[in-house]
Amino acid sequence: MAGWWATLIVGLAVLLLGRRLFWLFVGAVGFLAGLQWARPVLGDQPEWVIVVAALVLWLWDPVLIVLSALTGAVLLAPLIPVPPLARAWLFVGLLVVGMVVQARVLAPPARDTSPPPRRGA
Repeated sequence: MAGWWATLIVGLAVLLLGRRLFWLFVGAVGFLAGLQWARPVLGDQPEWVIVVAALVLWLWDPVLIVLSALTGAVLLAPLIPVPPLARAWLFVGLLVVGMVVQARVLAPPARDTSPPPRRGA
């Protein structure tokens, strides 16, 4: 079974907020099922290793954005003939541009937060 602290936190959240936070409930069930499945697969690994693995999967998109932008900047910066100091700034600029562009592509569309029109007015 998962650590008592994880079970306590998830159990209280689902107990008190499960109906309101449906996806919390679904995520909790999936997370606990994953912990149960991971035990026989990972063997005698400490529980924190499993939690870190789950955290890495949860953070996969941001990590992938950073790593792919870093790779692109490493490949592109040497192609532009500039002095070494400028190449460092070029590298940083390419890295930032890559991360911003990729984050915007992955960002959910903006929601309209304006109030609905009033009836009868």
